[in-house]
Amino acid sequence: MGSFSQAFRRTPVSIALMMVAGASFLGLFLLSGSRGGGGDVVSGLWFDSGDWAARPWTLLTYALVNPGPLALLCNLIGLYFFAMALESRWGSRRFGWAFAAVVASFSFAAWIGAMILGKPYVLNSMGPAVAAVVVAWGAVYPRTPVMLYAVLPIEGRWIAWGTGVLATVALSYGNPPMALFLALPFVLSALYGAGRLRLPEVGRRGKGKRYHDYEGLDWDRRREAEAERRRLKELFERSWRESDDEPGAKSS
Repeated sequence: MGSFSQAFRRTPVSIALMMVAGASFLGLFLLSGSRGGGGDVVSGLWFDSGDWAARPWTLLTYALVNPGPLALLCNLIGLYFFAMALESRWGSRRFGWAFAAVVASFSFAAWIGAMILGKPYVLNSMGPAVAAVVVAWGAVYPRTPVMLYAVLPIEGRWIAWGTGVLATVALSYGNPPMALFLALPFVLSALYGAGRLRLPEVGRRGKGKRYHDYEGLDWDRRREAEAERRRLKELFERSWRESDDEPGAKSS
């Protein structure tokens, strides 16, 4: 229990997303035995390129849906191994904002593609956003090896490439031209992870304010850094006072 609470303090957004994924699947499973299979409830969360303007919340809520056990398993693996690592590195606020941005970017990419191609498109899974998180992780840790099946080491950059390509193909299956549009959020995720793209900062006050160099770390490390700064400040002040008290020191 203690390790879970510590992990929740460190990566609350990732753990909350895992809980949402599990609750979503459980809800769909329970509704599957009802009349209509709960289709009306679920479709109310889906993003549909044809009527999203009348249901603007679906720009984000489609990512709350996990339509099957395999999708749930893949999403949980992606969130546990990759999302938590990014959140620990970036901080919860930055990670949460980036995750929401990538969810919305898939909606707008699907909408633009549907308008140009003249064929409607529906998003109804957390999968695309989680895949984009894996791509961003690979851009942050391009040389970090991951053991596939505990035998074959694969570097992060190849995991990013493979995930982006396979996810794009899966999302555009049956509508190949849509791949040109749905690949864009993966490209943006890679650029953001590599530090070549910046998003507007959220929840910060003070224009032009300089932020601490330990920004993006977990709260325990922030507190340790702040305590160290206070200790050094007190040390310098004490040294300054002692030098003023020495014989022959100038009086103010």
